Amino acid sequence: MPAEQPPRTFSVIGAGVIGVAFATLLQQRGYACRGVASRTLAQAQRAVARIGAGLASSAPAEVARGCRYVFITTPDAAIAAVCGDLAAAQAVGPGQIVLHSSGAFNRGLLEAAARAGALTASLHPLQSFADLEQALRRLPGTSFCIEADAAALPEVRAIVRALGGEELEVASERKALYHAAACVLSNSLAALIDAGLRLFAAAGIPRQRAWPAVLPLIEGTLGNIGTVGLPQALTGPVARGDLETIRLHLRALATEEPKLGEAYRDLARLIIPLALAKGTLDHAGAEALRTLLDQP
Repeated sequence: MPAEQPPRTFSVIGAGVIGVAFATLLQQRGYACRGVASRTLAQAQRAVARIGAGLASSAPAEVARGCRYVFITTPDAAIAAVCGDLAAAQAVGPGQIVLHSSGAFNRGLLEAAARAGALTASLHPLQSFADLEQALRRLPGTSFCIEADAAALPEVRAIVRALGGEELEVASERKALYHAAACVLSNSLAALIDAGLRLFAAAGIPRQRAWPAVLPLIEGTLGNIGTVGLPQALTGPVARGDLETIRLHLRALATEEPKLGEAYRDLARLIIPLALAKGTLDHAGAEALRTLLDQP
């Protein structure tokens, strides 16, 4: 394999939303897509049609050879195996940078490529995407968690700029904590909203009616956090140390939604330090709240 690959050429292994979005934007911004590989040729062909360039294939090694950048955008569980297959086929090696897009795992998943002489990196957008068109709209302006071999870092940063993103450099050993934080703020938020809608339904307000009513509340809360930050944006009974309101909530939850009652207690415990930091709750009030929340 030649020691130097053509600059700004890339291939994508995995024709999901992230892989196709990366490829589409990079192709528009001066990089050259050499190919897309997916489990089925039809998936790869659809991806190439959307990107507007590249060879469609069901054989990852076929598209990886001869590219400067090889993006492995498969599900996390497949990354190491795909990388191992590429290395065994001598499709990656010196002169190449192999990247994956996992949020939770560091570039250790690409050890087979590193042993073959390639540089390795991970590049994860701190964003959620429901579909490809949404991804293409949202990637510009998104922050990307990156960690890479030192020699690859300038080029990985250039890829982030080409995608219109901002970089968040994270140490390899901290990658799982980074992803846990992202999941709390995204996936757990979705579950929390679902729990709130369940409580509205228990109160007699159907989900389809509750959602348009609470969306301005959610947007207002996020707006307040963006404007005045935390803890100043915090409101509500825990912030006030309002024991009677919280006691009323706990009684109602115990009757109607006991499992959500436990979640309410855990969330209230998380709010207490914020209320203390804001200064609307003193230490005596915090102790009284903790005592109430710990009661069966």
